[in-house]
Amino acid sequence: MSVCSNRRCNKPVGGLFQRKLLCKICNKRFCPDCFFVDPNNMKKSLKVGYCWEDLVRTFPALSNPPNPPSINEVNRTLAYIVPISEDPLRTFNKVKTLGRGTSGTVYKVCNRESGNIFALKEICLSTNDRESILEEFAKSVLSPCQNVVTCYSLYRYNDYYAILLELMDTTLMDLFKYWVNRQEHLIAYILREVTKGLNYIHRNYNIHRDIKSENIFINNKGNVKIGDFGLSAQLTQERDYRETFAGSPLWTAPEILNMSRYNESIDIWSLGIVCFEMAEGTTPYSESKNMLELRLNIESRSEPTISSRWSPQFRQFVTFCLKKRPEERKKAQELLETEFLRNVNEAQAQYDLSEIIFHAMNAQPNK
Repeated sequence: MSVCSNRRCNKPVGGLFQRKLLCKICNKRFCPDCFFVDPNNMKKSLKVGYCWEDLVRTFPALSNPPNPPSINEVNRTLAYIVPISEDPLRTFNKVKTLGRGTSGTVYKVCNRESGNIFALKEICLSTNDRESILEEFAKSVLSPCQNVVTCYSLYRYNDYYAILLELMDTTLMDLFKYWVNRQEHLIAYILREVTKGLNYIHRNYNIHRDIKSENIFINNKGNVKIGDFGLSAQLTQERDYRETFAGSPLWTAPEILNMSRYNESIDIWSLGIVCFEMAEGTTPYSESKNMLELRLNIESRSEPTISSRWSPQFRQFVTFCLKKRPEERKKAQELLETEFLRNVNEAQAQYDLSEIIFHAMNAQPNK
């Protein structure tokens, strides 16, 4: 079996039932992740397209992200969102409670007709304002990215909103309990998938603002996705920074703790904390008893680094993320080009990760 012509990918192609995707320019074969549909193809045939290099050469404007939306455009998008006016429990049965957070309670639910399983996030209007709920739904449903948890529909009933979501099998935080021997190739794969999700979010002028192990989701196929947009923020033409406090303290960037203006680079700091957590089993500054002590610890100490038992490539990746000065942090796109993320063996990593999840789920019979 041949492999994808993208030298950074090398996924197998040419299976019996796999669609043959040839670049119109170089005529080489690519996997679905490295193949881009022709923007001028009115029928949007998935077989007609380009590799990334030829796409950018043919359509130069695509190499740069679009301009940020205006405040009016953001408000217009929210105005188009019309929730389904019925109780979702007329269609779904609650199976169990998956978790409770600041913005709502998440349930595992089952469609009564099809038997398909989903996650349902129930949000009470008494503790959340309508605009933030609609914004969370918009950020999720308007993010058609394989590294962002899929959002299907929004319900409005009584004093509640409910968001129907793709059900993932575990979070990275829960996986830590069973992932005893932290293999670097798995860490690289997880970080690459999260960084791909962040790159998509940032290119669309959004900030997640709550990247942490609890909001990184994994399914039993080894797919890794970012979820929970409850604290996300929109950047606009009129305002390319934010000032309000958001995030989980131990993953929070220094500029937020200092109540300074910030942009999407705060997500990169949080990603660096996740790196540290996977490598060392804890977050840096975890001994901080309150926000003031956390801020002082960050200010008084050097930037966090991981131990020398890890590869130079991994250690370098962490330093790229955990820069106190936000302008010195790498952007998500730049991180994807680092040696640490370029050399991921995806097939092996997904297999190994799915094995860990399988054993973790077997250890929890009621899961």
